[in-house]
Amino acid sequence: MSFIDDGVAKRKEIQQQAKLIAEQAPKVYEDLWDRVNRFINEAKRKGFLLSTNGSLHNKLVELRIPAKYPELADHRDHFRLTLDSPKGRIYAKGQSGVNFEFVLDVCGDGVVCLKWNGGRIETEDAAILILKQFLFSDVKAASAS
Repeated sequence: MSFIDDGVAKRKEIQQQAKLIAEQAPKVYEDLWDRVNRFINEAKRKGFLLSTNGSLHNKLVELRIPAKYPELADHRDHFRLTLDSPKGRIYAKGQSGVNFEFVLDVCGDGVVCLKWNGGRIETEDAAILILKQFLFSDVKAASAS
């Protein structure tokens, strides 16, 4: 085979992967959102003042933090979980240091998976990563000092 044959074969492989990612991206996003939402519901039962809103592939998670004194307004933190299908990415971005970019890729078993920092990450682990940062950024900062 020549370099031209190699190039044509590689292009075809990339196109097939891109098609598979485009087809499965919504399902991967929905799986991640389901796991995030389950943890949100658990956190609500444990006293966190959380709410969710948004559209199909652009979810908003908001945390209300009551003011320490009645004359002050409550504080609100939020982050968005968004699917960018054309780029093959899921983003979690917002306050409290939430700034994650998950890459959608075709993994060894031929299914679309999430990758973070170059390695595969399960959707449950991605949900925990996001929510730990969002709900407990103060704990992380306090333990670092």
